[in-house]
Parts: sequence; structure tokens; C-alpha cells
Amino acid sequence: MIVCLMTFFGCRKNLETDFNPTLNAANDIILAQRPFINAFNILVKAVLDTGLQNNYSALIDSASVTLTPDKKIYTFSYYGEHCPDSVTRAGSFRAVLDTSFFVPGVTVKIIFTGFLEDGHYIKGNDSLRFDGPGQGGKLVYRNFITGAEISKDTVRIIKYEGDLIFFADPEIISQGIKNAVIMIEGSGEGTSSMGYIYNASVTSSIRDSLACPWFKDGIINIFLPDGECKNGSIEFMAKTGCNNRINYNFNGTEYHIWQSDKYLAD
Repeated sequence: MIVCLMTFFGCRKNLETDFNPTLNAANDIILAQRPFINAFNILVKAVLDTGLQNNYSALIDSASVTLTPDKKIYTFSYYGEHCPDSVTRAGSFRAVLDTSFFVPGVTVKIIFTGFLEDGHYIKGNDSLRFDGPGQGGKLVYRNFITGAEISKDTVRIIKYEGDLIFFADPEIISQGIKNAVIMIEGSGEGTSSMGYIYNASVTSSIRDSLACPWFKDGIINIFLPDGECKNGSIEFMAKTGCNNRINYNFNGTEYHIWQSDKYLAD
């Protein structure tokens, strides 16, 4: 097994396989999913924030949040702050609900306006639907993402379509976010910023603790039909702690990286 400590081209000298397209796609999958999962997480926090519900404004995870209660619209505004998950955000997005968040059948439309993460412009169609209690009483939300584009610059653009599923413990309604854990499953596909088609599927549920700004566990398998290295995996490594470590595994070649702009930019 060859282990690389995140010098993107450091392993190329001794290997015939070009891992760079697969490495780029793995980075891009994280960047593509992140704004949509963050939107769900911070919306859950907003819905459960008693100060926001009573006063219609609050500061949550570096976002200035306002609630228009009669229209059930939450607006999240960022002004270039470095957020708890090490991402710098600017711009805004709105979450428009057609009824209360915990009512089965509720739909939510997420609308991005001039929204950026680490300088990457985000656009796309994002909607949520609460399918009600599922197996074990879990609250099941489906997240449908279409036509998403994450622009690293004017040339390098990630394209993404996703169908994600969030499973939350019902106790989140009464106990709030302190110990809340959301499990994430689902799949996505698109084109990387290097122009390679990719498919991604969660094969071990992602553990999304709302008390930690980074995923704590879970595996995403990726497939590049046109890559020299066609298969790989992304594993979130915090496990019992709280940190932003990720491991990539491409046919036995491992990359140990961190979820930050420094490592995910290429």
C-alpha cells in the first residue's frame, strides 16, 4: 500500500496509473455535496432555535438568520465569515417551507442568491421533502438536487445531480441539536472540474453530528468510467472525535487529507 500525505502529484513518479482525475473527482464530490448538506443542517438548527422562533432573527454558525413566520421563509446571510467547518461563506440562501418543518409531506425549496463557499459560486435547484417517520421511527427527509454547478473559476466547473436521504432521531424535536445525529445516505453523479464523468454512492452511512462541524464517519464510493483509476472511496475519519480528516483510497493508494480549501482546491 502506498500512502500519500496530500501532495497531489507526489505518488505519480513511482506509479504507472494516473490518479489525478480520481483525486480531483473525490475533492469535487465533497465540494459539490457540501453546500446542500450544510443548508439542511443549518435549517434544522434554525427550526429548533427558540430565540429565532421568538424574535425572528439569530446568529447561527456564522450566518445571520431571519424568519418571516407568516410566509415560513428562513433567510441565511453570510458576509465572508470563516464558519465553524473551516469554510468561508458569502451571499445568501432562502429556505421556503409550505408548512411546518416537522409535518409529514412538507416540502422545502432552497434558493441560492450570489452564494459562495471558499470563493466558489454555487447554483442549482435544491428541494427537500419530509417523508415522515420511517423504520425505527427515524424522521426521513429526501433531498433532490438538480442542475448544480460549483464554479472553482470561470473554466473549472463541477456539475452535480444528487438524491440524498437524511435520517434524524425523533428526539431531535424535543431535545434539540445538542446530541443530535443525522445519518445520510444516497447517491450523486456529474462531471468533475477536470471534465471527467463520475458517480458517487454512500456505501456506509455518513454520520452527521450537529454538534461537530464535520462528518464523523461514513464512506462514499466513487466511479470514473473514463479514468485510469476508475474506482475509489472517500472515508470520513473523525469517528469518536471531532475533526476534519478524510482518507481517500484508490486501488490501495491512500491519501490522507483534511476538509479545508487548502486541500480541496485542486
